[in-house]
Amino acid sequence: MIILNDTQIDQRVNKNEQITSVKSGKISEYHTNYYNANSAIEDSFAIQTRIPGGGHLFGIFDGHSGAATSTFCREEILDYIQWYNANGITKQMIEKRPFTDADNRKLKLN
Repeated sequence: MIILNDTQIDQRVNKNEQITSVKSGKISEYHTNYYNANSAIEDSFAIQTRIPGGGHLFGIFDGHSGAATSTFCREEILDYIQWYNANGITKQMIEKRPFTDADNRKLKLN
């Protein structure tokens, strides 16, 4: 059993940290990080700043279903949310419909 001190723990946890400057509205920067508990990291994230109408979208996608699903969500889901928002779809629809549509599209692509 390996016992790490506080400095070693911080180094491991923060190894992949990235800081990105945005300077848009109240957000000046965002931090991203991942810690690979598995040998292949299947999780991903997507960030869209300065979206039309103002605001930012941040998404974190868990790879429990595999890297392909996480990658698909990273590449598609924030665009679905923006489209529904731009077309006046209610908040309730934004919370459910883009995910259902993206899921159906993913199934058709396979």
